[in-house]
Amino acid sequence: MIISILLSIFFVSGFYLLGKKIIKITKSQKIVEAVSDSHFQYPCLGIVFFLFVLYPIFFFEIYNKLFFVVTSSILLILGIFNILLNFRSIKNFLKNILSINRKISLVGFLVSILVSLYFLITISPITSGDSVSYHMGSAKYIFENGIFSKYVFSSEYPIVGAGEFLNTFAFSVSAFQFTSIINFLGLVSILGIIKKFCFYSRVSYYNKNVLFLFILSCPVLVFLTSTSKSQLFSTSLIFFSYALLIYCLNYTKNKNFIMKSFFILMIMSIVAIQNKISFSLSFFIIITTFFFYFIKKIDFKTFIFIFILFFVVGLLPQVIWKQYVYGYPFYKFLINPFPLNIPGYNEVYLGAKNYFQEKFPFILFIPLNLSDLTQFIGVGMFSLFFLFKSNYKNKKILLFIIIFFFIVYSILGQKASRFYLEIYLFIILILTLIFKKLKSKKMFSFLKNAIILQSIFTICILSIGVFNLLPGSFSDKLNKKILSQYASGYNLYTWANEVLPKNSITMISHRSYYFAEKKMIYVGMANYFKNETKNGKEFFLKQIKEEKPNYILFYGDNESFNYSEFNFKDCTKGLFKKKLDVGFHERRNFLSIKKNYYNGYIYHLEASLMPGCVKFN
Repeated sequence: MIISILLSIFFVSGFYLLGKKIIKITKSQKIVEAVSDSHFQYPCLGIVFFLFVLYPIFFFEIYNKLFFVVTSSILLILGIFNILLNFRSIKNFLKNILSINRKISLVGFLVSILVSLYFLITISPITSGDSVSYHMGSAKYIFENGIFSKYVFSSEYPIVGAGEFLNTFAFSVSAFQFTSIINFLGLVSILGIIKKFCFYSRVSYYNKNVLFLFILSCPVLVFLTSTSKSQLFSTSLIFFSYALLIYCLNYTKNKNFIMKSFFILMIMSIVAIQNKISFSLSFFIIITTFFFYFIKKIDFKTFIFIFILFFVVGLLPQVIWKQYVYGYPFYKFLINPFPLNIPGYNEVYLGAKNYFQEKFPFILFIPLNLSDLTQFIGVGMFSLFFLFKSNYKNKKILLFIIIFFFIVYSILGQKASRFYLEIYLFIILILTLIFKKLKSKKMFSFLKNAIILQSIFTICILSIGVFNLLPGSFSDKLNKKILSQYASGYNLYTWANEVLPKNSITMISHRSYYFAEKKMIYVGMANYFKNETKNGKEFFLKQIKEEKPNYILFYGDNESFNYSEFNFKDCTKGLFKKKLDVGFHERRNFLSIKKNYYNGYIYHLEASLMPGCVKFN
């Protein structure tokens, strides 16, 4: 596990060097330094360039295990080379990240502690349910097959993207912690941008750290940095694009600078969408605003050409591949990532669209139960008050962007706090611009004290997480112990890996298929066939039959042959193995103490009898 951490750090160093060289070659240094100290951005920029070039080619299905291993090895060598030659600059870079200097204050100390704890949580073993299902499970599949899964057994397969593709490179050389470290890189990028805009606004060192706390104190970051879900990394790309847009609006009239800025924010936004289509709303806002304000400084034909070129190169291969595989019109994939033409996926789409975090929108501000301790943004959301009260010259357009985002996303998006993080960061960026002209000093003083208290709360959460999880990074034995205690499905799959025959093919319904060592078919789509026709259900069953599974694994509180809406009793040939209290149900919050255990049952399966042997409930 220590080797895995070292390899992950070498990966970061490799992307740092790649980003630095690309910026130098493209002569974009001034663009980057306009919104941040470049050192904060090099790793993310290296990843962006890497994905923008390699990810679209991926859909031509020419990659294999050797490609991933060789490419990853080159990055590792570059990383080691960079560390050896630039040790002093890297040391200074780390000092900047930690905000350590001679000026000591409570807020500065809190910033340093929070940044350190976020880093420690990212190098801890990954235990979240989403991570050990499709974020790492898909990476494992890509490494073994050279492409995304073409099956529809899982609701997650059609929506995997650039984040999982990036995870594959880390997986290929066992640099597992890199899949969560990229979120820490995103956080560093965000802090670097805030630091730069504080400089423009002449915000004092003390108040700069206060603004850092507005971000670092958000408990939802604990959830995002402790997973292989690259959402925070992608959020940082959108944040960079917002920052570049604001810089162009306020600090420059140079046509060449504006043109180059458009290039960079297009690439950043496209890569964010490659990872997750929900970022397309911010992309639309950024591009529309840019077009409206700068069309006179950029030739219209040039603007359209660049837009179409980057769109076609960055997104079209993925969309066309999905059309080819799933038979869903490519223009619909641009709006909806789910292939609604396939039985069951309309239920998946409605479930995702109507996802509603309990007590939303209050959960944006404060947790309402123990399970939400890492699922809210916090009191910093009240910062919007200062923009309403300000006389900032671009106040109207900025307020329009914020209100438009909230309205559209509340109608079309998921009602969960982490999806509103990008607009919250945008609000804090604006706060840096108007900070010196805040009209209500008492209100800010009150909010600052609330943020300090929230920071202490977040430090407590992070400390518990680090205390519980970090030991698993120091030895294989401790890693297995931590996974057995906190990782959903680990114990179930460990048992199944031990008892199932070497060449077995097993049908499973537990989503943590990343832990599977033998061939297992995750059939999570069975949960979405409640309202499907018999023909739709048979379509799904015929696909399973083609894989020729010879075992079926159930888990639950008692022995049952039911898989959601299906009953497989008549397809089995007797019990193979069973184990009581073999695992515990998934917990979103790693701070949760209570565990609800379930039993495991493995049956012999006669797949040739499908679909006739299955009784529909």
